[in-house]
Amino acid sequence: MTPIVLIGTPTHRSTFPGTFYECLNQTERHLAANKIRSWWVAAKGCGVEWNRNKLVSVFLASEATHLLFVDTDMAWSPKTVLRWALEDRDIVAGAALARRMDAAQWNVQPVDPPQEPDEKSYVRVARAGTGLMMIARRVLEKMSEAAEPYFETYDVERKPLRRLFYFDIDPVTRELRGEDYNFTRDAQVAGFDVWCDTDARVGHLHEVPISAGIESLHGWLKVAR
Repeated sequence: MTPIVLIGTPTHRSTFPGTFYECLNQTERHLAANKIRSWWVAAKGCGVEWNRNKLVSVFLASEATHLLFVDTDMAWSPKTVLRWALEDRDIVAGAALARRMDAAQWNVQPVDPPQEPDEKSYVRVARAGTGLMMIARRVLEKMSEAAEPYFETYDVERKPLRRLFYFDIDPVTRELRGEDYNFTRDAQVAGFDVWCDTDARVGHLHEVPISAGIESLHGWLKVAR
């Protein structure tokens, strides 16, 4: 089956960086050149978890086979998106550095014990950020069936969403857990694999794109290269 990609962006603002638009435009053009249909949808609101759940709802009502989350502060290669669409893995993410200057902190966490990348440079991970993440339809369909429905307080249409993305508090550390880490944890409980593409180059936009040599990712994930 030829993949069809819905590109979804959660946002709380109306203007985006030029680098984001350029990456988005190049991605749509590159997919089209390879006979893959795609379109972009933005969900605007104050709560990122509502925005992500709204995009899942839009995706499931469409004919798309894959949902690609791209945040407005990401820079990425169109070739990466094509590669993921053709691979058709359950969940695959690109690793990005956190927007901090004092330490190289990646938005992925290794499994325990850590695993080596496979022959295509994908490594299984325990948690991954959704800044640049592709999710197959089968994952969202199954997880939506089991997820709790809810209404957004200010949604005048009163269309129920499924709570796939949510914040909560770790019962042990008492730290706030992000909606993306909760999603990837729940996806694994549901029987799906979460992969990090260690060949993907992903920039996190700050005053300038924050990036680092990809070899530092291997050390973060405790894999040998």
